[in-house]
Amino acid sequence: MKRTQRLLAVGLSASILNASAIHSAEAAIVPTEDAARLATINHAESGHARMTAALARDDVRAELLRWPRSYTLQAIDAATPAR
Repeated sequence: MKRTQRLLAVGLSASILNASAIHSAEAAIVPTEDAARLATINHAESGHARMTAALARDDVRAELLRWPRSYTLQAIDAATPAR
């Protein structure tokens, strides 16, 4: 039993040590061709453009303007003790 516990303790110690170790990433040189190709990608399909388009919709803007106040008032009402 002692031997099993010791082996388990050693295994767990090694696992925790490996998980807590700092793993560094290696930097790489990006070729000019790759940089040029990435610069010509259509950014209209990017996440930022999709988010901007979604926030520009009238129904989304109206809900965002309505949301904080209505839910804040509901939270205040729920937290206020009844008299």
